[in-house]
Formats: sequence, C-alpha cells, structure tokens
Amino acid sequence: ITRYDATCTNGTNTFSGSSTSPRIVVTGLTNGDSYTCSVTATNSFGTSSASAVTESITPEAYIPGLPIWLLYQATQ
Repeated sequence: ITRYDATCTNGTNTFSGSSTSPRIVVTGLTNGDSYTCSVTATNSFGTSSASAVTESITPEAYIPGLPIWLLYQATQ
C-alpha cells in the first residue's frame, strides 16, 4: 500500500487526510462535534472502495501534562 486516505464528516462539512502509513491525521475537526469516517487504500493496482463508515467519533481537546492522580501521588 502506497497511500491511505481518510474522509470524515459531521453531516455538514467534510474533512480529509492522507498518509503513507496507516496512521492518518485529519485536520480541521472541532472538539466536541461528532464525525463519521471512512478510509481507502491505494496500491499499484489502484484505490480500494471506501471502508464501512465508523460509528460516531467525537474528538476531545488534549491537555498535556501529568494526570491529576499521578500529581497527587507525587505529593504524598
């Protein structure tokens, strides 16, 4: 496989991303909004049909740092 493409939609807007590895970053999604996604793969024979659509996925904000429970343990 030479490329993977993902397409995600919230029913109104569509966002996509592609990668040469199975890990695909789709930019433009809004935290808290629900999306469904599908993926295709491309090789020397062409591009596959789209995968089945995922169940609803809701991105959440990533907050870097140590988990609260670990910080608490460190102070004991």
